[in-house]
Amino acid sequence: MCASVFSVPIVRMPKEIILRVHWPDHLEYGRGEARLDNREKLAVAVGYWKERFGVRRFYWRVDHWFIQRYCVERKDDREVSRGWSRFWEQLAASRIREVAEFVEVTRAAGAQAYLYLPFLDEGLPRDLLYRPRGTPYPYQSRYSAAHPEFVEVDRSGKERHWGVLCYSYPEVRRYRLEMLRDLLAEAPADGLHLCTRSYVLPAAHGDQFGFNRLVVDEYRRRHGVDILHSDFDLESWRRLRGESLSLFLSEVKALLRPAGQRLSLAVPRGNYLGPPYGNLHLDWRKWVRDGLVDELVVNVISGRQLTEGLSGYGYMSNGEDGIGLNPLDEDLARVYGPVCRRAGCRLYLGAGVDLNRREPDGKQLEALSRLAGFDGFVFTTGNLGERFAFDKRGRPIAWTIEELDLGGGTCSSP
Repeated sequence: MCASVFSVPIVRMPKEIILRVHWPDHLEYGRGEARLDNREKLAVAVGYWKERFGVRRFYWRVDHWFIQRYCVERKDDREVSRGWSRFWEQLAASRIREVAEFVEVTRAAGAQAYLYLPFLDEGLPRDLLYRPRGTPYPYQSRYSAAHPEFVEVDRSGKERHWGVLCYSYPEVRRYRLEMLRDLLAEAPADGLHLCTRSYVLPAAHGDQFGFNRLVVDEYRRRHGVDILHSDFDLESWRRLRGESLSLFLSEVKALLRPAGQRLSLAVPRGNYLGPPYGNLHLDWRKWVRDGLVDELVVNVISGRQLTEGLSGYGYMSNGEDGIGLNPLDEDLARVYGPVCRRAGCRLYLGAGVDLNRREPDGKQLEALSRLAGFDGFVFTTGNLGERFAFDKRGRPIAWTIEELDLGGGTCSSP
């Protein structure tokens, strides 16, 4: 048994491995068999991953489906195409035409397929440059462009947080719910994996946005205070904003329940959404206790590695800077673990290729695998090792799954 680098007592526990398959990255950066551009390559890869790593569940990232069907794409914009032209070319050349093929190939291999979507990122208008080097966002959802009144707004009512919709509006939740219904109609998967990760520009400070009219009116109804012109209790406002996500998740769960499909949710650690959104309260305990989520994946970080140095201040939780967080082992064993265990919700630690200084390295992952209290790891296919690996923008990969000793095997899926 390896010595732990953490304070929580260690127990050798087999851990399940789930793979997030970043299919768009495989198209853009993969070479040879790692470029998963036809059904045959998909089948070989899924079979290998299942046998080599014991994977029984795959989260297939399908942002391209969202972009193609719901967004204005800027393929003919020279400034945008500098960074995206290769992906668009490979997507056009791919023989994978339907997301249903991901589900069919996975099930043929005797594994489960979830469809993976970041659900809080609507893209940006053309004139907002999302990185310091001046690259425009490659898309914007048609819905956010047509309905700026539903984009989160600051207290003055003058500045919008483009890319972030206010889920307090039933219209916004309905828009996203219909999108998920369409996705599942095309590809009846075993479940959805919804993720809070985003590439939008961060709020300048943690309480900058969230003053949409519906929120203002509801706060006044509950507390008798006009938050646009009077002092008010920040925490009650943060929690009011967070209720919108609880409503949305309850609606998603109702969508999935008739077919017995499951919901996996990936969130930052801590009690607030954090960068780039702000201090919107994450009532993850309620979601778990009420059975709104079947699988909780923690440690999502939308940090400076996504916006090249841009950040903000005044965030109650910030995964990249370690603000408002417990040590990782303590969170898994003593905070999230007991709540999930009592509710029958499976708990996973997410770790992936976009490393920053707050994500665990290989040695820490091996030590964490020996902790009781959580069920396994969600890795990205960028950390697979030599076979089916892709070189993403020349970033060094600090560890691979093949090199890790994760505590004695894998668990079967529920």
